[in-house]
Amino acid sequence: MDNRTIALLKTITDDVESEDFAQLAAAIFETVFSETAIKVVVGVSRSFDGITMLRNAYIEAHKAIEVGLIFDPGNRVYVYNGLLLERFVKQIPNDISQSFLSDVFTEEFDKLFNAEMMSTVKSLFDNSLNLSEASRRLYIHRNTLVYRLDKIEKLTGLDLRNFHDAVTFRIMMMLRMRR
Repeated sequence: MDNRTIALLKTITDDVESEDFAQLAAAIFETVFSETAIKVVVGVSRSFDGITMLRNAYIEAHKAIEVGLIFDPGNRVYVYNGLLLERFVKQIPNDISQSFLSDVFTEEFDKLFNAEMMSTVKSLFDNSLNLSEASRRLYIHRNTLVYRLDKIEKLTGLDLRNFHDAVTFRIMMMLRMRR
């Protein structure tokens, strides 16, 4: 496409699942990195019929990379279909998101919310709000996790053990990340 962009087209059959696209993209990343030591970023679009839809596929793959780098910069493979919430959050105008962010994230929150607290929240979300599994993955006692969650609730008014509050917090964190 240009001196920094390569488009790869893959013919697929009807029995190919979207997880297969992600696995193929990860394999491409690993192959390029092992052969060249260059960390590429891979964007995967939905499948499209015919060469006339190539432009749409390219736009989606590019959008997946753009959105993915904002919300999950540690990853190197971004699948358009897997970024629905992230694409939605990116569309929210800054002035609207700022008004909501100030409701949740106070100066006191900013002072106390450190890397340890962030890893606690990430582990909780990665483990589907399962406290026992999150504490096990963090190598901390379950009561320590509960204490940290209580601290977050005191600062934000959101109890991350409650699904609704956890979703609200996740969206607020995503709005904050895109600033």
